[in-house]
Amino acid sequence: QNLFLLPGYEDDVFVDENGNRRYDSWEKLTTDHNHNGEFDFAPHIKLTIERYLLPTGRSIHRELDEEGNITSPGGVDPDVEVEQKRHNTTELVEMRRIQGTGKLRDYVRDTYPGNEALFDRLALSDGDDVSAYPGFDALFDSLETVLTKQDVRFLLRMEVRRKVQDARGSAFPLGDFQSDLQLQRAISENLSARGESADAVESYKLTFDEPTDPGAPPALLARAEDLRKALAMVKGHTDSGLTP
Repeated sequence: QNLFLLPGYEDDVFVDENGNRRYDSWEKLTTDHNHNGEFDFAPHIKLTIERYLLPTGRSIHRELDEEGNITSPGGVDPDVEVEQKRHNTTELVEMRRIQGTGKLRDYVRDTYPGNEALFDRLALSDGDDVSAYPGFDALFDSLETVLTKQDVRFLLRMEVRRKVQDARGSAFPLGDFQSDLQLQRAISENLSARGESADAVESYKLTFDEPTDPGAPPALLARAEDLRKALAMVKGHTDSGLTP
């Protein structure tokens, strides 16, 4: 902790007759800024500086040398990096449109009363099961979207998690293992180190994505993902009676 004097202010001054480096009531004041006959400290700021270290002892902060050059960028990188899911532009535009209608939020607001326990479970994991949401098919039809039901379920679950967070007055501190591929990998790696498998946990088995081949070229993986999404969009158009 550090105390910093605010600019433009000064402590009162006294004669330290006994040399103990603090004011005693019988000692003489030589400067009394507010003329109250008492020794007063000027306003200070108490600043606490902490540094966070990883178990290995490495700092997570950006490190600079004496000349201001960056010697370490700081931050925390996972030991095994996982590429997150990507949505193409068409999907993102459609997702934003659906969110803008307010229908998902209205659904959550109207359905939550009486289904609090269900929503608590869905917020943690819905098992990628659209039927877990009461009246999902009717909601999906009302959206008139070319998105897949799984895409809409993903958006709806986001609203459910917000509602549950508001209801309990706190966020989910451990993240979302169902949609965060990096967290899924971390859980799998830790379980594997203990000789266990994520498939042994029902909620993990239902929602964890299949790991990609670490040796596959990133560009190839990206093209394969784009193709999958494009086919899903075409199917959505066809199911809606539209011409792709």
